[in-house]
Amino acid sequence: MVVAIRADLAQAYPDVQVRHLTDEWEFIVIACDGIWEVLSNEEVISFCRVRLLSGWEPAAVCEALMQRCLAPNSSTGGLGCDNMTVLLVCLKPFPVTVNVNASMPSFKRLDASRASKQWLSPSRRFS
Repeated sequence: MVVAIRADLAQAYPDVQVRHLTDEWEFIVIACDGIWEVLSNEEVISFCRVRLLSGWEPAAVCEALMQRCLAPNSSTGGLGCDNMTVLLVCLKPFPVTVNVNASMPSFKRLDASRASKQWLSPSRRFS
């Protein structure tokens, strides 16, 4: 069976970079355009870093990042209405601090003694 390719189909042109990792690398964020159209590279890194340093689990950071990029309604011209995928690869352990910013939601905290455990975040609430 031969499938004809239509000119109006979306084509993927990935942004590929080759980097040499050093000891200074803390984490890598791999995300789709639904994230990058809303936040800059610097905003995403800052968003993730502050939460990881506060003891958040990587899955909770990803969930919060997607919630941050999600449009409150569909009147934004499509911004924040795209599909979203985020992968956060931690390259080193993050310390759990005692003073956590109280304005952040109470996600399940990092349990460093159980590195292989399933990462869980709170259930999503829809209105």
